[in-house]
Formats: sequence, structure tokens, C-alpha cells
Amino acid sequence: MAPSYNQTFPILVLGAGPGGLALGAALQQRGVPFLIIEQGPEVGHSWRRMPSRLKLLSPWKANWIRPGDASRFTAHHETTREEFACYLRDFAAERRLPVRTNVQVKAVRCDAKEGFIVQTSVSELRAHCVVNATGCFSAPWTPEIPGANASPLLRLHTADFGDAESLRRRIQRDERPVLIVGKRLSAGQAMIELVEAGFQVALSCRGPVEFGPGPLVWWWFFRLHPWLEARELRRRGAQARGFTPKMPGGKARQLVERGLVQIFPPIERFNDSSVVFSDGRSLEPSGVIFATGFRRALRHLAPLGLRLNTETGSPELTGFESSEASGLFFLGLDGQRNFQSRFIRGIRQDAPLLAAKLAQRLAEPVNRSAGLPTRREPGDARSRSSTHHMTSLRRIQYYASVPRTWLQLTLHNSWGILNVLDIIWLRPMRGGLIDESHPFCTGVDPATGKSIWHSNVIFRTPPRVTWAEGHRAPDSDDEIFTKVGGHLCHQVGMAASSADHPGGRPAPMPPGILYLHGGVHYNGGWLLFNDFAEAIEHFSDRRFAAEFRRFVREQRREPLTLFRDRDYDRDEFARFVCFMRTTFPWFSNSNGPKKFVLWGNPSPYPAVNTITGNWIRDCRLLQSELGRRAAPRPPIPAGQYFQDGPWQGERSTTLWPENLLAWATERRIHLRGEQENLYFVDKRKLKAGLRFGPEPIPSPWRRLARKLGF
Repeated sequence: MAPSYNQTFPILVLGAGPGGLALGAALQQRGVPFLIIEQGPEVGHSWRRMPSRLKLLSPWKANWIRPGDASRFTAHHETTREEFACYLRDFAAERRLPVRTNVQVKAVRCDAKEGFIVQTSVSELRAHCVVNATGCFSAPWTPEIPGANASPLLRLHTADFGDAESLRRRIQRDERPVLIVGKRLSAGQAMIELVEAGFQVALSCRGPVEFGPGPLVWWWFFRLHPWLEARELRRRGAQARGFTPKMPGGKARQLVERGLVQIFPPIERFNDSSVVFSDGRSLEPSGVIFATGFRRALRHLAPLGLRLNTETGSPELTGFESSEASGLFFLGLDGQRNFQSRFIRGIRQDAPLLAAKLAQRLAEPVNRSAGLPTRREPGDARSRSSTHHMTSLRRIQYYASVPRTWLQLTLHNSWGILNVLDIIWLRPMRGGLIDESHPFCTGVDPATGKSIWHSNVIFRTPPRVTWAEGHRAPDSDDEIFTKVGGHLCHQVGMAASSADHPGGRPAPMPPGILYLHGGVHYNGGWLLFNDFAEAIEHFSDRRFAAEFRRFVREQRREPLTLFRDRDYDRDEFARFVCFMRTTFPWFSNSNGPKKFVLWGNPSPYPAVNTITGNWIRDCRLLQSELGRRAAPRPPIPAGQYFQDGPWQGERSTTLWPENLLAWATERRIHLRGEQENLYFVDKRKLKAGLRFGPEPIPSPWRRLARKLGF
């Protein structure tokens, strides 16, 4: 039965191009209900608008959506625009995908009670999740040039060009040259077609024209480049880059080099029926065709207030999901998993992954009053049942790995303890090694003048829309990073020199311990989750845990995991920390706004610092002038880690070894009595008023010398 417009859809897909149809087929295979809406009169309408002689840049083997369609053409077939548009139409019809055409999306809003409200040219639609698969081809881009709107000249984008004969019917005088703006592939294709049709052609572009391979080399490259891309992805992963399309190197090169097509610099302005170029020359063309590419079709998402990357124009994402609007997903954007994600060959790999993520989201308990997934409360039956996803083999592997991981943890932590004792006792670091303007004290990147914490976020989940009763809504993510980063800056600042305290201020911790906070907050990689259950769901995914290890191994930085939920259960926090100690061979510490948990300290938001030992280098560098300048490191490159989501772990709660470790650690701290949870400092002395001054703690040798009277 065709869905009506007045119901709420579980999933609403915007766009019936390759992305929307690929996702629809993947959702249909999983039995997940959805609706696809398309602004054009037919499926794949943006492809119908393309120049009639356009051919896809890659062979058919790189452009089918589902494996069953691979035999429609031969593997190396050069697919035309018409052939691909017909393929999309048949793809939707054969699978009976629920597509509604002539439905233009005007705006998408988010309501805490009703979920997403999508205003269209037909009516308002509501959805639990919205997938933006609008691509780029529906949003051709032309530069704004002074005088263009007042000029009577015909101006077209290549998306509306059609073919040479349709252009001839639209222009008044074809004896004058047609001016093409651009210098890449589409400019070259339009130039060749127009010259072959008898038009005079001129080209306006920035910088020299770069040509691609000639016909013979292109014949080989066309067939080999899918293999070359796969090889590059295996070698470099998410850092791999594709091949930049250039102007065809055969006939287009000959036309330019022989002077049959005149080259002009960029257009400076339109002057009635002529154009004036940046070098002062002018031309009176019969029309102007802009081969200036496309931009992401995201205008309808403006009411959501998404922040877009100034360089790429893309929204901030965590996997396929918006980092700012939970339930809003994207498909077909450049760099979502790798550079292929914006191409059909990447979309067909991403669509099943996104479908799995959406199916998982819909399977979560839903708050019927809000139409949105609810928060799993710690310890409830629904959370406990998630452990049943672990197979018997995985349970055996887990229990077998626990003794080994705990042994590695003990050895690694012992090495860390020795290094802490070294900087506070054996070879103690004095206060005042850095001043209050040092980046470790300010959190400011000297290269940009802005705080570095936001640039070092390597992963975060979308903020929860609704919170359970008794749980305060958190601050914005930016405020959370700022508050926690500022808190750690304050710790380092107590050991820094100032006008009133050249050797640092009296503090409850020795200078060496205060310094190590600098490398943690300034150089560290930040992760952000809603609560502990959500974090376990991610870290119990072996691919996610492997990415976490890869970050530590490649970057040699300390990871810092934060949580938005300030109204947490202290026992659950302790169990999560011990889950981290059982998953990774590194000590993890629990800090938060409530009474201390295990060996933790105060923090504005719950924060787990996983101590990998990379702080040692950052701390040691502060002992020399050159090292003090080298200690603050540049920001972590964006998009380098956690790009292969969605992530789906085996459980969302801890298991008995982790619970046992939490109980044993709590008992050990309890037996310390009034010394409580500070390992390197006697809390009884702090309560009595002890503060560490600018002078370092006397080393054992100095203490012995004093006793002997030296």
C-alpha cells in the first residue's frame, strides 16, 4: 500500500538518485520501512538534465548499484547519461521502491516531541530519521560576477546545456563565439561538442589548462583506474586520495594548442552584451556556459543550524550521522569513509553500512511521546540483554584474554608509576619551568590563536535529543570541551611562573604531576559520548577498539574520553573504567563532578584519561628551553581516525571480570582509610593544610644528606 503523506515515517530519504536508491534497496532487504522523495518528475532527474553526450568517467563495473546489475553492460562499458538514467529508473521500478516524485523539500526542522518535520511543496512530513542523499548534481554552481544579472547574454550551466543543437536554438547569433568558463573535464567535453557542431568557442579560466592523458593512455587508464583506486585504499586507508579529472588530452589539447580555441583569463565583469576579463581584454560572445561544477545540496537543512566546514562545505559528521542533529544522516558526501564516498562505487559500499546503522537505531526503544530513541538506563533489563549478542566463541576469547590484558596493564602501569616517582621524587621537576602564556596553560594554538581542543576531537556521537528524568541536559559540545580543557589548563597553571609566583603557586600536587596534565589536554585526542553504555557499545566493536589503538600507536598521544551525562551512577562509572582497563593494556582513570570514583579527581564533566605513557615525553620536554617550544604539538589531522563506521559493538554493559576489578579496586581504596584515593600524595596531609611549593620535593639523596648533617 502506498504510504500517505499524513503519517510519520520511520526513515525519510531525500533524493532518488544513486544514493537514495542504493540505500532504499539496502533498507528494503532488511525489512526496514522508509519513503524516498524526489524533487524532479522522475527517478534520477538530475542525471536527465546532464548534457546528452555525457559519459560516466569510470567503466560500468564501477557504477552498478547492486551486484545483480553487473551484467546489464560489459565490465568496461562507457555508460552514457541516457543509459545510466534508464538504469536508475529500472532499478527503482524492478524493486518497487517507495518513491514519491515532484516533492521538493523546502526545509527540515527538528522538534523535541515530533522528531523531524520536513516541509515540502506538497505537505509537511514527519520522520524519526532523515537521510540526506541529495548529492551535488541538483545544485549547479556559478560564480557571482558583477553585471551578470543586467546582461542580456544567455548564461547556462553545463547541467542545463543539453546539446549543441538545443543551444543553437536558444542563442540569437551563432557567428559569435560561445564562451566556456572552466578548465576541467566538463569544459573540455562541451568545447569539443560545440566545435564539432560548427561553433566558435573561447575559454575563460584561472591559470593554465591542465590536460589529462590522450586517447591511448585513457583507454588503459579507464579500465585500470578502479584497480588503482582499490590499491591506493589498501595502502593509505582513509588518507588515500582519488584522481583529479582534467581536461581531455586528445582533441581538446589540439584545439587549444593550435589556437582554434582562444584562451582568456577569468571574467572580471559583464558589460551589457560583452564580458571584460581581468587582463583588460573584452569579448562579445553569443552566450556563456559555466562549467564550474556543483555544490552540495544542503540549503533545505538551514533551519537546523548545522555548521559547515569552510573548506569542504560539508557538515560535521560522526560516521554517517550529523554530529549536531541526532537522527540526521548523510550519504554521498566526499570523505565520509574515504574519497570514494561521493562516487557511485563508494555509495554502493556505504549504503549497506548506513542501512545497518538505521536498522539498529529503529530497533532501539522509542519514547512514544517524542518519537525518538530513549536513553538506556544503567542496569535495566534492556541493557543487560545486549550482552546476549556475544557468541559463545567470543565469550571464550574474551575470558581467555582477560589475564593477559591485566598482566600487560600491571606491567605498563608499573612503568608509569616509576616515571611519576622519577619526576616528583628521584629527579623532581621544579615549578616555574613554563610561564602562564605557554600553550599548556592556555590551551590556545599559537598558529591560529584559537583553542586547540575542538581541533583534536577524533570521535564523538550525536548529542541525545531527550534525557531521562533526573538527568540534566548537557552544555553544547563546544562548552564541554572548553570547560574540561580549561580545568586541565588550571592544573598546569598552578606550576607555571607568574609575576607574583615565579616558581609557581602552592598546590595540592607536586609540579611534576601538574605538568603532565598539559600533554594530556593540549596534545591528546578527545572522544565524546552521551553515557557509559553508549561508549561500551562502541569500544566493544573490535574495529572501533582497533582504531583507538591505531590512534595511540601512530600519533603517540594520550586519549581523553568525555561524557555528556553529568548525573551518572558512580558504580557504573567505576565499572566502565575497569571495562577500559580490561579492553586495553593501559591504566584508565575516572574523573568527574561527583565524589571521587576509584583513583579519580574532580572534573566539570565525566572524563576518562587512558594513560598510554605518551605523557612522559611531553613532560620531559619541559626541562629545556628548546623542549618547551616543541612540547605543544600541532592539531590532529581531521578525518584520519574512526572513519569506517557505523560502529556496533557486542554489548552495552560490563561483564563480571570488569565488575570484579571495580569492586576489588574500591575495596583497596577503602582499606587505605583516610589516605583515600590519592596514590602519590597523602590526603591526610592535604586536609591538614599541606601544599607543595615552588621547590621540588627533596630527593632521597638530599633527605639522606640532611639527616647526616651535610
